[in-house]
Amino acid sequence: MNNFTDLREVAENKWQAKYHGNYGVYNVKLTFNANGDRANFSCSCPSDGNPCKHIAMLEKEIEKHQKQTSGIKKAVALTVEEVLKHISFEELQKFVAEQTKYNPKLTNALMLEFSSRARTKNENPYFEILRKALKNVRFDYEDFYYSEDRFEIEPLDEWLEKAKNCLKHEKYEEALLISQASIEEYADWCSNVDNEICDYIETDYYESVFFDILHKIVEKTTEFNKKLYDYCKQEMQKSKYQNFDCFNDLLAKLATKTDPTEFIELQDSMLKKISDKSSFEAKKIFDRKIQFYRSVGQTEKADEIIENNLQIEDFCRQAVEKRISNQQYNDAKKLINNYLKRDPSYSRYWDERLLDIAQKEKDVPTIRKITFKLIDSHFNKKYYEIYRSTFSAEEWATELEKLIQHYGGKLNNKLSFSASIADVLVAEKADERLMTYLEKYNDVQIIDRYYAAVSVSFSERTLSLFRKTIDIFAEKNLGRDKYEYISGLLKKMQNIKGGKTVVNEMVTNYRTIYKNRPAMMEILRALL
Repeated sequence: MNNFTDLREVAENKWQAKYHGNYGVYNVKLTFNANGDRANFSCSCPSDGNPCKHIAMLEKEIEKHQKQTSGIKKAVALTVEEVLKHISFEELQKFVAEQTKYNPKLTNALMLEFSSRARTKNENPYFEILRKALKNVRFDYEDFYYSEDRFEIEPLDEWLEKAKNCLKHEKYEEALLISQASIEEYADWCSNVDNEICDYIETDYYESVFFDILHKIVEKTTEFNKKLYDYCKQEMQKSKYQNFDCFNDLLAKLATKTDPTEFIELQDSMLKKISDKSSFEAKKIFDRKIQFYRSVGQTEKADEIIENNLQIEDFCRQAVEKRISNQQYNDAKKLINNYLKRDPSYSRYWDERLLDIAQKEKDVPTIRKITFKLIDSHFNKKYYEIYRSTFSAEEWATELEKLIQHYGGKLNNKLSFSASIADVLVAEKADERLMTYLEKYNDVQIIDRYYAAVSVSFSERTLSLFRKTIDIFAEKNLGRDKYEYISGLLKKMQNIKGGKTVVNEMVTNYRTIYKNRPAMMEILRALL
């Protein structure tokens, strides 16, 4: 069965197709360079492979398709070019016009290539073209539920390529008209389709790609600055752009060259409508003003916005770090404490800054208090070592036991394994104590995590524990992934002193005990 459908060459050496897989329909794309090698590829399947298997499968499908079409061409006496020689211009016009009624892809290809020739000076024909193209976009709802990737809209992708090509050849007005029509028509389309569909569509259409074209036009020429500035002001007010934030970014870029005062006034008017000045929406406006002031060299005004809006965590962080770098430690602590009064929800970031200050001030009691808080629920090597450094060797012997008891009591079940206790013993290089602790638990994942810390000092005991836990795991688990895991553990055992002999014995036993597990036998065969 051929799982590929809609295989076609959309441009020279650029192919795409749909693959009907186990988890839905995947969009597969493949581009070749002049030598016939892969230049680019993509697939919407959920595989982690790069490339996934569908890319190679598409290559074979393309090769098969080319052989078939080549045979057809040889069998047919007339080529397309030869047929065209015998058709009048009027006949060809009539035929193409008739075919476009039933073939939206042909319509889009025709418009992509020739619509600019039909444009009058003050007209943008792309609105109507894109509107019709988007009306023909159809999605299978089943695809949405089985695919982890977002879906692309083919007509928009094709017009994006057209806009990029216009930009490359310095046809800036054409690129601008295509981008404007794409932005507006896509926003209209999103407003009129099921919201559930929009959740599955590639977000770049309204987040960046066509706005990137407009940004590049501004960088290349000043001819359209005023026109684009007025366009952004007009469009951003429309309700259909509730998911768009790119107009403001482009507006900020244009404002430095057109009307800086009006831009700031516009941002302030939007800010007045937001009651919560610590909200994400408010921060976006503040950030635009800050970026704008910095771009025109008015850094004092940018810094003033930050200092006047410390209710926003990111701004407070910047202000604290600035004071720490200036050795204004008391001011930094005051800012942190004031922020935590406003927002008491825990953030490790503030503990880390307070620790940074305490270390600079050599405030041992505060260092101990904060680092213990940071290792209270679980071991953290960095903060553990800082905490330990505040004690003398004699003090630490007592404190170590308290910490181990603390971690043991955290679980309220001393029969359960504590990774924090094991991590402490690793950090202390307490090999004997760690080995004894590991031997309490017949868990292969535990020994897998900690064997490296004890295998040199206690190779025989480590191998014995490994063997015991793997035997238990092998008895209880089936499946290729489990057998691969066992194989990986056995390879680790082989690197321990005396491990090769033990592994050979284990594999020999498994070949007898589990002879009816062919996948396991196949995987273990490589170990002998």
